[in-house]
Amino acid sequence: ALELATLTGFRRADLVAVTLGEVSEHAIVRTAQKRSRGRRRRAVVPMIPRLAELIERLRQLPRKTGVETLLVNSMGRPWTGPSLTQAVNQIRDAAKIVQPADQSAGTPERKKHLHDCRGTYVTHLCRAGLTNEEIANIAAWSVDSVERIRRTYVDDAAVVVALSER
Repeated sequence: ALELATLTGFRRADLVAVTLGEVSEHAIVRTAQKRSRGRRRRAVVPMIPRLAELIERLRQLPRKTGVETLLVNSMGRPWTGPSLTQAVNQIRDAAKIVQPADQSAGTPERKKHLHDCRGTYVTHLCRAGLTNEEIANIAAWSVDSVERIRRTYVDDAAVVVALSER
């Protein structure tokens, strides 16, 4: 589930609901569960090799008859949102995965969450050179949200790297 989240940028509701039928050779096309400004955005996630390999592994999982979701639990049934969050949090806590404190910003250490994978995915797309509009279409976000992620996590880091290289 974590790997799928970081390779698609899907929200939890979409992670547990995405079906095999929404997967094609070139993309995963899904209308987001969440409504934004009264409408649902459509995510078109390009099929990169790592995502294709993951989907092939997910197709091989044992599943109950009629279950078409990509993600299934150990009983071959679809995950529910709360049970997926609980499982991810158990892994996070066992591995002690946290966002370190930032003394200069005055922010304390905090536990990472499943939803943080969305920002990670968008950050990767920014660093791959896609435009804000392209990323918004892929991730089913608004262009403004992509711009905020780019400004906060990508552009600031690029400035620091450039300064250190000089």
